[in-house]
Amino acid sequence: MDESGLFFKDTTRKTFHIKGQDCAGGKRSKERITIALCASMTGEKLQPLVIGKCRKPRCFQKLDPKTLPVIYRFNKKAWMTSAIYEEWLKLLNKQMTRQNRKILLFVDNAPSHPALTLSNITVKFFPPNTTSKTQPMDQGIIQTVKLKFRKRQMIHMVKEMERQPDVSGPDLLKQINILDAIYWLSSSWKETEASTIEKCFLKAGFISDTSQELTQELHAESCDDLDDDDIPLAVLKLSMDLFGCEFNELKEIDETLATCDNAEIDWTKPAHDLLSDINEQGETDDESEEEDMILSQFPNNKELLDCVNKIKTFSVHRGCSKLLKNVFQMEELISCLIVQKERQSSITDFFTPRGSV
Repeated sequence: MDESGLFFKDTTRKTFHIKGQDCAGGKRSKERITIALCASMTGEKLQPLVIGKCRKPRCFQKLDPKTLPVIYRFNKKAWMTSAIYEEWLKLLNKQMTRQNRKILLFVDNAPSHPALTLSNITVKFFPPNTTSKTQPMDQGIIQTVKLKFRKRQMIHMVKEMERQPDVSGPDLLKQINILDAIYWLSSSWKETEASTIEKCFLKAGFISDTSQELTQELHAESCDDLDDDDIPLAVLKLSMDLFGCEFNELKEIDETLATCDNAEIDWTKPAHDLLSDINEQGETDDESEEEDMILSQFPNNKELLDCVNKIKTFSVHRGCSKLLKNVFQMEELISCLIVQKERQSSITDFFTPRGSV
């Protein structure tokens, strides 16, 4: 298990422009989250942990955070804290207890990782200053996930530039919210192959029964499972325009981002200030965020169903069976939601009570 910071709006450039327009200035966004990924040396993956700054960002609207494809937690700095780590570890221990499994978990010795004694998990800490070599997640797993994330982010930007040609780059970036980031991260993690994870564990020195076969593959290729030929040319170009680097270098743009408070506590401070420093479970006020979230106008049922039919027609026209299958599943879910909404209406909405005429 390991954490990493992730800028989901930062461009690493102070300006960004759309082809054919003058360069538009704008502040670099510092909207960040902390992600924590955990996997076994056989490629089994746990649900990602995402730490944001708000209890329930406005983009969640009526979504229950418990239904998200990640475990979502928050604090003022979007950092891993001892409380979040302890809660996550105890949840994992319950899961292992239900499955009647006992596991060995390796983590770094960060201040946010207190020593705990659990029934089904034995936690081992990597020696100080060795995680760059011994932490499997740092051997290519996190980097692979980030590249897959950036690919989705860049494809989204290309799409939005076509849909909103009159909107400047900084304004398009502001429209990306933490909900987008969560689903992009979840898809990127699911897409990461078990063989990639196994190779990274081997590179870190973890030996398994299949090590000999994987060692030959490891010498022949990198741990990255992202095929360069699968990256659209528009994405390759936009990564240079937007980030000022090659696409494969995007995995490095936030690698030095802090994920926990490494500063020593100044015990000479007044008690009130000490408590404020120690308690990181507060949240930022979503209304006062520097980058205001832009929420689309809520469509009515007719607009929604018309949109589904257009996507269905597009799928058939392009001969994309995979998309068509997903559209039918989406149509079924939308229909169920509409029917459920109608059921909430009172019977008097359809019939006039006797004696009221």
